[in-house]
Amino acid sequence: MKKDLRFEKTEKNLQEAFLHLLQAKDLTKISVKEICQLAQVSRNAFYQHYETQRTFIREPPAENPSVYGGGLPTSR
Repeated sequence: MKKDLRFEKTEKNLQEAFLHLLQAKDLTKISVKEICQLAQVSRNAFYQHYETQRTFIREPPAENPSVYGGGLPTSR
């Protein structure tokens, strides 16, 4: 199923916000609220795209899957 441009833009904004926060904070200290505020999207929009924060973190950006560098934990 093809995603519309608004959907793709929201995902891109969320991913960029997360990467920005990751440069300044430890992964465990980043909240969905902070990601959404920086991305300028609602928490509802976040959860329309991703089931959980963990799902979001595990899903690499579509246009550059190696951007997370494989350094994120896969289990807890």
